[in-house]
Amino acid sequence: MKNDSIRYYWLGFIAALVGVGWLIWLYRKQREVTPTPLYITGRTAAYPMSDEKPEVPLRQDDLTQIQGIGPSYASRLNEAGIGTYSQLAEANPDDLRQITGVTRWDPTEWIEQARSLAS
Repeated sequence: MKNDSIRYYWLGFIAALVGVGWLIWLYRKQREVTPTPLYITGRTAAYPMSDEKPEVPLRQDDLTQIQGIGPSYASRLNEAGIGTYSQLAEANPDDLRQITGVTRWDPTEWIEQARSLAS
């Protein structure tokens, strides 16, 4: 009889631990913030799609000289009409995020670097 009560005690204790562990997992799962994917469709508030292409300057600067801008981001910026350091220096960081879909770097650093390269 004594062995049965000890066995049930430990079974109840283990069941309670499993239940508490499950509740903690469920609580953390509900609190997880999953980032929503950013889909760029070609239309943005700053650069709506139209039949007219953005005005591209005759002389374009090498935007890949800016740390964090590679060939892919440079081509997206060029397609949006940003081809020089001065144009990049005048751009809005939120617009740059939408154009490039950047998630790793802060576009304000790009703007600061473009200002120094433009002068």
